[in-house]
Amino acid sequence: MLAVAAATRTTRALARIQAPAAALAAVVSLSEVAAGYGAATAGATGLRFLDVVAAAAIFYLTTPVDEVGDVLLWLGVPEEAVTWIVLSLRFLPTIARDLSRVIDAQSSRGMGAGGPLDWIKGIPSLVTPTMVISILRGREVAEALEIRGYRPGRRPRGGLAPCAAAAASAALLALLSLLA
Repeated sequence: MLAVAAATRTTRALARIQAPAAALAAVVSLSEVAAGYGAATAGATGLRFLDVVAAAAIFYLTTPVDEVGDVLLWLGVPEEAVTWIVLSLRFLPTIARDLSRVIDAQSSRGMGAGGPLDWIKGIPSLVTPTMVISILRGREVAEALEIRGYRPGRRPRGGLAPCAAAAASAALLALLSLLA
């Protein structure tokens, strides 16, 4: 029962992702036709775009981000690069939510009222605020990591060894106080 519910959630999420991707695939195909490529080539490129989006969405929806990081570390990718890749993957839903808010704001200002061509012309007014919001959030995350003492390539101090030493010291102190 849980597997069916999870599959249904994944299918719904994939459908939500594919709707805008289909519109982008149409834009990609139309731009190829405008560039002088044939209709068959343009259609094939649009379908390839949809395939890549679907594969990435399925991977993202079914694979925990921590597992991606573990595999990258196992493959020998530097720890700093893995940290930034994992952080980027974690912020994809946040960026999608920000983009949705920007789309709602621009729609309330009349963007898209002229049809699909109006949406295509308005892409910069969607991308620019979303990028600014993402850059500001990235700076906040970088500051938070710095405040918490994160330094790339350096192992954090501490771990279980100091805890075990403290526990052993406390046990020894308790034993000595009982013997005294």
